[in-house]
Amino acid sequence: MSAHKDDQSDRGKRTTAEAAALEYASRGWPCSPETKQPLVKGDPDPKTRKAIPGTGGLKKASILPLAEKGIVGRGILIDMARYRGKPWLDKGETFTHEDLMAAAEAQGCEISKHDILLVRTGWLGYFYATPKEEFYDGFVEPGLTYSPELVRWFQEMEIPNLVTDTIANEVTTDPESGVALPLHNALMRNLGVTFAEIIALDALAEDCAEDGQYTFLYTAAPLKVVEGSGAPVNPVVIK
Repeated sequence: MSAHKDDQSDRGKRTTAEAAALEYASRGWPCSPETKQPLVKGDPDPKTRKAIPGTGGLKKASILPLAEKGIVGRGILIDMARYRGKPWLDKGETFTHEDLMAAAEAQGCEISKHDILLVRTGWLGYFYATPKEEFYDGFVEPGLTYSPELVRWFQEMEIPNLVTDTIANEVTTDPESGVALPLHNALMRNLGVTFAEIIALDALAEDCAEDGQYTFLYTAAPLKVVEGSGAPVNPVVIK
C-alpha cells in the first residue's frame, strides 16, 4: 500500500516576507479619530458606528499582476544600520532620502534612476536577538519618514520597488504628525511604488560589506494569489 503526505497552510500574510499589492493602500480606509491608527475588521466605523466588514478580494491592482510578471531590475542595498554604526536602528528611528543618498555615498555607490531600493534597518536581527516582551514594548518600527521632498525624490527617481526588513517599510507612526503609515498612501497609492516587507537582508548586507558590491540583479516572484492584497515572496539577488 502506498501513502503520501500533504500540508495545509493557514496564515496571515504578514507572518513572513511579503510583497504588497498596490490596492492594499486604498483610498478612504477609516482611521480612529483618537489614535489616528487604521481601523481593522470588527472595529466600529467612526462615521456609521457599524462594525467594519472584511474587504473581500481586490477587484483591481491586486498582487496577481505583479506575481504573473515578476519583479526584475537593478537593485541597490542601503545598509542604514551599518551606516549609523549599530547592529540595528532604534525603535522609531527615522531617516530621509538624503540619508539614503549619504549612506550610498559612504558605501561607494550611487542610487540611480529606476533602481529597486533595498534598505536594511537590522530590525529582523533585533527581533531574533530580543525577548518578545522587550521587542513589542512601545512597538514603533524604524524607517523612512514622510516629507514632500522625499515623495518628490521617489517620483523623480522613478523608484519602482521599495524593499525593507520591517513590516511597514516606513516608521510606524510619523513623529511630526502622529499619522500612521503616510508613505503607504504617498508612495504606493499615489505613485505606484510597490512594497516588499519583512525581507531578510542581514546576510546580503554582510556579503556586500565584504566585497564592496552593493548593486546587483534583483528578482522576485510573489505567490499568485487571485485578488490578494499581498503574497509571500522570496527575492533572489545575483551579483
